[in-house]
Amino acid sequence: MARNSPKLAANHFEKNLPVSLKQITGENFDPIQLGKELYAHVMNRLNELKAHKFKNMLNEYNNVLYKRNEKVKLKKQNIIFETTITGISPLGQLLTFDSQEHNFNFDEIEWVL
Repeated sequence: MARNSPKLAANHFEKNLPVSLKQITGENFDPIQLGKELYAHVMNRLNELKAHKFKNMLNEYNNVLYKRNEKVKLKKQNIIFETTITGISPLGQLLTFDSQEHNFNFDEIEWVL
């Protein structure tokens, strides 16, 4: 399975309910080394935030955002609608466009798969 494929990973999770990286990838990992790598990445990102590079980080995030520039079905208050994901705002809102622009706060909508 391709590591960077959210669609494949989502299907894998739904069918097999993995509980470890080994079950997902078939590879062995050293948990201490993974912890050190995770710590280094988190500290690097925190230092970027301290250096006022939030805009760059948001752009990087939006560049790899799942389903960006694709039509999706969402549900808000029992109403299902189709819209195009355009990004995430600096406030963390999901940005979409159909006949007009919309922004949704966390937990305001649901994905319809």
